Amino acid sequence: MNNPGTELDSMALLSIVMVDLLLLPASTFGAGEEEAKFALALLGAQDIVYTENGNQYKVQYQNEEGSQYQVQGVYDVAADALKCTVLVDEKEAVVSEHHKTSFGYVGQIYVVNDDGSANVYQMALRGKDGMIGISEATAAPASLTGGEAADFPKANKEWYAIEGDRFTGVTADGRELSFIYVPSGDEL
Repeated sequence: MNNPGTELDSMALLSIVMVDLLLLPASTFGAGEEEAKFALALLGAQDIVYTENGNQYKVQYQNEEGSQYQVQGVYDVAADALKCTVLVDEKEAVVSEHHKTSFGYVGQIYVVNDDGSANVYQMALRGKDGMIGISEATAAPASLTGGEAADFPKANKEWYAIEGDRFTGVTADGRELSFIYVPSGDEL
């Protein structure tokens, strides 16, 4: 096994994957009502309503358990920036932003958990290199500007980065990680 002792550290990233599922309807923005309804119905969404007005998009639907979802988005063409808000049963659950920068892209996702606590995930991507920072939050962070530094996620208590084959990070409990990433045979 490569990098012994780090097996469970990747679990910190599992929650961001779950958030991506809530944002999946945003992938239909700009596709039109018929395509959006078709794609979301495949995922079990019901009573789908899709609207777009210029650079503003909205998808409303009900899941199989009866919860009401609304994904709103505004795309700024000039800045190559998208800001989305997800409401679940009329309560803000997620605010997600992505913004082009001089080096690539930055993003941040503010998530309100079921228990009322909140987390922020901040990301910076430059080619194949990237970084993610994770923090607890009491409110949504300021909007991205596109002027963020490539290492802005390091301002978080917990962060992970990959640059080439070098992996570095600081875990939630403050443990520093640094190793050369060696892909398994399946990833080659």
